[in-house]
Amino acid sequence: MKRFRQPEAFALVQQHYEPLVFNARMDSPTTVRVMLLDEATGESLLLTGLPCRISLSRAEIAGLIAAIDADAAALRPGLLNKLKRSLRLG
Repeated sequence: MKRFRQPEAFALVQQHYEPLVFNARMDSPTTVRVMLLDEATGESLLLTGLPCRISLSRAEIAGLIAAIDADAAALRPGLLNKLKRSLRLG
C-alpha cells in the first residue's frame, strides 16, 4: 500500500480544492488544522481536530477530504461551489 508523506498528501488535497487556497498544519500529534480560503470573495473556513498522520494512505487522504467536505457543507455550504473536484492520487 503506497503511503504519501504529509507534504505530498497535502499537495494532493490542495489540487482537490483548487481554486481555493488550502493550508494545513498539525495541531496535535494525531490531528491537523485546515484552512480553506476563497481569495476572490475572502470567505474562509478553519477546521481543527481533523484526524491526520505524518504519512497517509490513499484511503486516509480520501477520508481527510470527506471530513473537510462534510464540515464545509455544514458550516459554509457555498464555499465549495467553485471546485474543480479532480483528485489525482497517482
